[in-house]
Amino acid sequence: MRYMNSIGAYHYDKNKIIINGHEHVLAPAAIDQCLVIDGFIVLLLNTEELKSRSNIYCYDISGSLKWVIEPLNNIKEWDYYTSIYILNDLCLYAYNIRGIEVKLDYINGQILSEELIK
Repeated sequence: MRYMNSIGAYHYDKNKIIINGHEHVLAPAAIDQCLVIDGFIVLLLNTEELKSRSNIYCYDISGSLKWVIEPLNNIKEWDYYTSIYILNDLCLYAYNIRGIEVKLDYINGQILSEELIK
C-alpha cells in the first residue's frame, strides 16, 4: 500500500470534506482527523457527537461510504479510537482509548491485526 494524496487540494471543516472547493463528504459527526490514501478518505470522527465506538469511516472520492470500522471483540461498550496514522510500512493503523493498535485494510476496513501497545 502506498500513501498518497491523490485527490488534489482538500480540507475539512466540522463534518465536511471539501475537495478543490467543492463539498464531497458529509460525515455523521465532526471530523477529528483525516487521511487520504490512494483516493480513499479515512476519517476519525468525534465520539462525543457520534456516540459510537465505531468512529472510523472511509469514503471514496465521490463521497460514497465504503466502510465503517467494526468494534473489536471483548471490548467495552464505550471504547473508541483516538487516532489514525500511517507507519513506516505504509499501512493504515488506528489506536483506541484502551491502548490497542489495529492494522487496517484501507480498502475494506478489515482489521488485519491488533496489539496492545499502551
